[in-house]
This record gives sequence, structure tokens and C-alpha cells, in this order.
Amino acid sequence: MERKVKLQITGMEKKYKNGDGVENINIDVHEGEFVTMLGPSGCGKSTILRTLGGFLDIDKGDILIDGQSVKDLPPEKRPTAMVFQSYNLWPHMTVYENLAFGLEIKKVPKNVIRSEIERGLKLVNMSGYEKKYPGQLSGGQQQRIAIARALLLKPSVLLLDEPFSALDAKIRAQMREELKRIQEELNITVVFVTHDQEEAMALSHRIVVMNKGFIEQIGTPTEIYDHPATRFVASFIGEMNFLTKQDGSSVAATGGCDHHQRRGPGADLRRCEDHHGPGPFCGGQCGGGKPPGDQDLCGQKCGRSAPYEGPGIPFLRENLPVLRLMGSRREFYIKS
Repeated sequence: MERKVKLQITGMEKKYKNGDGVENINIDVHEGEFVTMLGPSGCGKSTILRTLGGFLDIDKGDILIDGQSVKDLPPEKRPTAMVFQSYNLWPHMTVYENLAFGLEIKKVPKNVIRSEIERGLKLVNMSGYEKKYPGQLSGGQQQRIAIARALLLKPSVLLLDEPFSALDAKIRAQMREELKRIQEELNITVVFVTHDQEEAMALSHRIVVMNKGFIEQIGTPTEIYDHPATRFVASFIGEMNFLTKQDGSSVAATGGCDHHQRRGPGADLRRCEDHHGPGPFCGGQCGGGKPPGDQDLCGQKCGRSAPYEGPGIPFLRENLPVLRLMGSRREFYIKS
């Protein structure tokens, strides 16, 4: 059964006066899908999100939600809701009043507002906080309220602009789990913006990798990890050294022993043995030509992720957070 396309961006372009912006943006997001815009700061991912929400006008192309163009609609008329990094809760209003505000504008009956707020607070595990003010809440609690407020509007597409970047690591991990649970429970369509590779890998059905205003690749986390379309995607998803082989192709190496990383491109890659026994790879010449496996040279990290010459896959990378998430080593080949 073919899935319904909930959001469609076709030939979209948005340019600022300084020349920055995005162009040739074409993305289809299916109903119930969690799609993440991933890339470094300034790559255009937040620009795309703001055009979807109506906070920026586009110069070319179209944006369709449920098959209807929304490019000329103001934010309040679009079937979207946006959650910002800075929470954007009104400090002089209680949690209840913050949640009720959007529903009151839509002239929802008070008894319905009350029941919807109760349901929304329960969904984000914040029942009993109705009379609290934002200043009395932690950052994670405020973001839960911001998410509940957006969901109460019943958007066709939920937009999240780096919502967890201001939180500490522990709370951030908890919020990821909460968001994924909510998204799956409601089967809501989500477009999420982050520069955090691990976050994107953990949450997404598909990832849109952005660079300098262009889309580099769209795919599942596994597709992007196993088969990066460009050198940028490979290097952004994991830190690595690129080596040039004799046939002119590029090989990338991540992790590995510290000496191998410091040697950089051109290091001789040979099998070695560290104190754990035979198996991984490192730069055979690391440390000035001493034998591979010398623990004084390679240490505990010896050879964790240098390339090897296997059948058609001269690339192995490890030491990435995503590997812990995906649960296995991944190998791939990059054309120069």
C-alpha cells in the first residue's frame, strides 16, 4: 500500500540579501513520518523549516500540505505548529493559560479546552502543573509544555527547530525518548531540525543532509550511513581522514589509534594486534615505523577503525555514537 504524501516541497528557493539561503529543495514527507533536516550551522535547514511554518516567504517553488498549496498563507492559517529552541512560553501566564491561548483564538469551547489540556499534559507527563508559571519549571519541563501546546493545535505537520539544544545531555536524551514515543503514539508527521548526528540517527525515519543551501542526500539512517552519496555526507556523519589510493579513489578512515590519526592521509594501513589480541587495523607505520601492535605506540584504541582491503569495501569506520545506536560496524566505499 502506497503511503500518503503529507508534505511536498517542490523546486523551492529562498535567498537572503547577502546571497545565503536555499535552492532546488525537493522533499516529500509521508504521513506519520519523522524526517530530520541535518547539517552544520548555516546550511539552510532552519530556513526550510521557517518557510514551512510561514515565517519566511519563498522566492520560487511551492509547498503543499495534504495536497493544498500553503505558500501564500500566513503562519496562523497553515496546518502546522512549530516548537522553537527557546520554548517561547509566555512568562506571565500559567501553564494552563499558555496551553489554552491558541485554542481560545480558534474559539474552542472552554469545556473542550479543559479536556484537551488535561489530555495534552498527560501525553507529555506533566499532569498537575497547570498552575505553575514557566519560571518555576526546568528547561526540560518547559520544552514539554511547548510540545504539548503545539500538539493541542492538531497540526498536519509538527515542526521542531533544534528543540533540545539548550538542554543538558541527560535531559536531552530523555526528551528524545519522549518525543519519539509521542510521535509514534499519535502517528503525527514531524519535520525536525538538528545539527546533532546522533540525534538524527536515533529519531528519524529519513534524514535530509544539508550543506551550503543544497540537499546533499535524502535517505534512511542506514542508507546514509552505509552509502553516503557525497564526500561531505561521509565526513559529516562521522569524523574521518580521507586517504588517496593508487587508483585515484578516496578512502576514508575514522577513529583508529591516535598515532594513525595524527599521521593523516598517506599512512600505511596494515593489520596489527593490540593487547586485546589480533583483529583490528591501524597504521602500520605509526610512531615512526615500529612494529604494528606495539602498545606503547597504539595504546588501547589501536586499530579500531582504519580501512581494510575487502571485496569492494575499502572503508571501515567505528568510534561513532551512531554505531552504538545501530549496533554494528558499517563499511562503505567513496568515489573520489
